[in-house]
Amino acid sequence: MSNTMDIGNRCVDCGRDTSFGSGLFVNRIPADAEYESFYAGEQVFKDGQYREGYLCPDCSGLDCDRCDKMIALDEDITPDVLGFEQDSFSDGAYRVHYECLTADEKEIYDKGRFGQLHPNDVEMYINRLKKTKENEDES
Repeated sequence: MSNTMDIGNRCVDCGRDTSFGSGLFVNRIPADAEYESFYAGEQVFKDGQYREGYLCPDCSGLDCDRCDKMIALDEDITPDVLGFEQDSFSDGAYRVHYECLTADEKEIYDKGRFGQLHPNDVEMYINRLKKTKENEDES
């Protein structure tokens, strides 16, 4: 007998139904979990309860480092997506929404998305940031 709890079409995190017609069917992903989880303030699963099912689109989101909103799966933007070599954006953020990008970052992202990005664009942006930081340090 297996210790795996097959929860069918329920989300392994929030426990909501992800079956066809539930409103959570699209963008659900197969998943398993064994951590304690809560939904609407109520405990759904206890720590150590290993379960197989799906992860609903709401629970598969990622935290944006610049705002308090969740980023939908596969819609996050990291420095490497923009061609930056550093591990984080200039403000220390790593994972952000498109809406949370600065104007310069959006310009680079949009050019890259439409095949118009030139390697010099990234270098120019980084140099602009360095000059801005130097000016702030002088004041």
